[in-house]
Amino acid sequence: MYFRLNILSIAIPPLRDRREDIAALSSHYIREYTSIYNRTAVTIEACALDRLVSYHWPGNVRELQAVLHRSVLRARDGSIGVSALDLPGGTVPRQEYTTLKAAKEAAVAQCERSYISTVLGRCGGNITQAAKMAGKERRSFQRLLRKHSIPVVPFRNIQEAV
Repeated sequence: MYFRLNILSIAIPPLRDRREDIAALSSHYIREYTSIYNRTAVTIEACALDRLVSYHWPGNVRELQAVLHRSVLRARDGSIGVSALDLPGGTVPRQEYTTLKAAKEAAVAQCERSYISTVLGRCGGNITQAAKMAGKERRSFQRLLRKHSIPVVPFRNIQEAV
């Protein structure tokens, strides 16, 4: 029976291997739960998004969905902070750096990547709007996307895929 039903199988890597998708998925689920519960617009703080990106996600996208569902319900002032996330303590172990310069470059790159992903998610994948929101020119914003290997997926496609 399995072989009759399994005509087409698609291998999707786990969420922990697709960390660049976390910002877009978070944006999608926050909007979904905000509209279900008729809440005012809820945003996610950068530090909370960093926490989501650093978590190891053993429950994959469904765990992310559940965490954001609870977070939207807990959000009191229109934003989701780290305290509203309700994540277990497990995060990806921090890498040890040999020099201060290497640690600084890694921290700046992580912050830049997180910020760009967040802005792009808030703009639904629209590069022009995201560049304006970030105060950058469109071409330099696209260079940053390529530098950090951030895929540009329009929000409409994410909704259809989920």
